[in-house]
Amino acid sequence: MTTNLLQVLQQLPEPSRLADWPNYATLGIEPAQVADLIEIATNPATSGALQSAAVHARRALGQLGAGSAVGHLLNLFHEMETDTWVVEELPRVLAQLGRAATPAITAYAANASHPLFARGGAVLSLELMGAQHRAACVQSLINLLANYTHHPPTLNGIIIVALANLKATEALALIEAAFEADAVDDLTTGDLEDIQAAIRS
Repeated sequence: MTTNLLQVLQQLPEPSRLADWPNYATLGIEPAQVADLIEIATNPATSGALQSAAVHARRALGQLGAGSAVGHLLNLFHEMETDTWVVEELPRVLAQLGRAATPAITAYAANASHPLFARGGAVLSLELMGAQHRAACVQSLINLLANYTHHPPTLNGIIIVALANLKATEALALIEAAFEADAVDDLTTGDLEDIQAAIRS
């Protein structure tokens, strides 16, 4: 890891004091530094300054569309599950990695060995990415929901909400089947009629 890069990130304002993410490219951060950014982004922080640098490193990886970072970043959902910055920002970071990252994100969400909230974070990443890559993300979400009998009902609900937010009319039959099988937590989704209305609106 280059000391200079860490120093640059540590000298930036604390993330909580910024209205939005900086443009990291204007700070001289570039694709050649992706490996160093991954190291900073994924190392457990032992001080406030290092935690701030890690947040900036993750944001920079997102802005760079650093697809090679996807596996490292996904693991943070369960490795740093108590880190508020990870919980709140990681889906947005992952959503910026582009369509090539969808298989890894989908596989993470499908993996029953991961905690429910972590799998839900991966689903949210696909939903957010759908703003730019709707077809790929909707298909990934449909593929996930197709295994509704093997998922916790809450996860099915999270997937269905994501599909509703993406107005995925092509998923309606599958969503209806999941509800009919009583495989959906309606505290997460509301009634089936609510989902149908949301998708068709």
